[in-house]
Amino acid sequence: MDMTAEKYDSIGKTYNTTRQADPRITKSIISGLDLGLPSTVADIGAGTGNYSMELAESGFKVIAVEPSGVMRRQGRQHKNLQWLDGMAEDLPLEDKSMDGVVCILAAHHFAGLRRHGYRPDSDTLLPGKGQYGILKPSNICTEKVADISMPTKNTEPITLAEFHKRFATEEACEQYLFKVRWPDGFVCPVCGTRKYYWLKGRRLCQCAKCRRQTSVTAGTVMHRTRLPLRYWFPAMYLCATDKRGCSALSLMRILDVVYESAWLMLHKIRAAMGDRDFLYLLSGMVEVDDAYIGGESHNDPGSHEHSGRGTTKSKVAIGLSLTEKNKPAYLKMRVVDAMTAEELTGFVQDNVEPGSQVITDFLGSYATVGELGYDHECKVYDKEQPEYLKWIHVIIANAKAYIMGTYHGLDGTHLQAYLDEYCYRFNRRSRSNELFSRLLAACIDRPPLTFAELTG
Repeated sequence: MDMTAEKYDSIGKTYNTTRQADPRITKSIISGLDLGLPSTVADIGAGTGNYSMELAESGFKVIAVEPSGVMRRQGRQHKNLQWLDGMAEDLPLEDKSMDGVVCILAAHHFAGLRRHGYRPDSDTLLPGKGQYGILKPSNICTEKVADISMPTKNTEPITLAEFHKRFATEEACEQYLFKVRWPDGFVCPVCGTRKYYWLKGRRLCQCAKCRRQTSVTAGTVMHRTRLPLRYWFPAMYLCATDKRGCSALSLMRILDVVYESAWLMLHKIRAAMGDRDFLYLLSGMVEVDDAYIGGESHNDPGSHEHSGRGTTKSKVAIGLSLTEKNKPAYLKMRVVDAMTAEELTGFVQDNVEPGSQVITDFLGSYATVGELGYDHECKVYDKEQPEYLKWIHVIIANAKAYIMGTYHGLDGTHLQAYLDEYCYRFNRRSRSNELFSRLLAACIDRPPLTFAELTG
């Protein structure tokens, strides 16, 4: 069995128990598509088809593309709905065959999307706006695709003093999470009914119609957690606000939990951070460089003897957009397999808006960037001219200090997650009072992640 399909089959076993189409998102999708009926729309990464069904019932002809057989077998059926087995990176669709394409809460699973014709609409991908993963493909679609940007659920400022005061009890945490997750009131994930009963003893919402019992954490990164929310909330706060990051060892001591629990909590939170930044493209003036970050490979006892491009440290591609005043704006970092043209130009294509000015050193791997729709400027780096690529070199130095200072060096196994955390905080550094509430919203939107998925 294909390993990717096997992964989604595992996720899909209980998928229908925690998923239901949000009427607000459905309404925004239909409005954004702005297509007459009956138009043909592809739903990429359709899961069990909750949104596909809503579109079909609205009169669209829907092609639901999903790699998981388990999810397709649970899939909803409708005369306007057709199911196909396929991956976003290799769609079973002909060019120009669709009137519109949607991808809802699934884009974080896809690899190399922008090299396969997908371009997020940069007008809707502003930091903190809570992108729901609607993409604009240029190769299989004849019309503009829905551009959905739902506002972040809660962005009210919260200081450290306020945090300790407001979230001292489990009940306070529950009430806040409920408000952020269901700002317009509870909605049953099975039948859509809003009326419910609160089961105080079990701390569950029970639907008044179908009797379904739903936890406030169901379907989030905290799904089926055994730790109380008054542990999760401080972990999110520390992860979001401390620019040095928070190690599992430190969190273990702060919360008085076992190391494994602290480690898993932090990795789930980092996954939500990475998902949030995935769809944001760098644009304008963008510095791009590469670096070797982390600890030496544990598989090479003599690796410490090598330096420069002979090192066994992890290879990382970095992109940094600049403001009109030539100050740092937004950051992207990705672990790559090699410093080859394929990897480094692929990083540029995946993370930089076409038409942007891309500034690099004279490494040969960047030679073809100008042929890919970018205004490419490159020079031989000279230490005597420190202004050239100045800011990205500062960022690289700070990232290395972050990895070595807080985590004392990391091999490549989970390095991407730590870089995602670093980028997430950097990209929201001007919104320091909103970091916790924004991260909580991201953790609500991020599907469950298991220990087996992290270590498998």
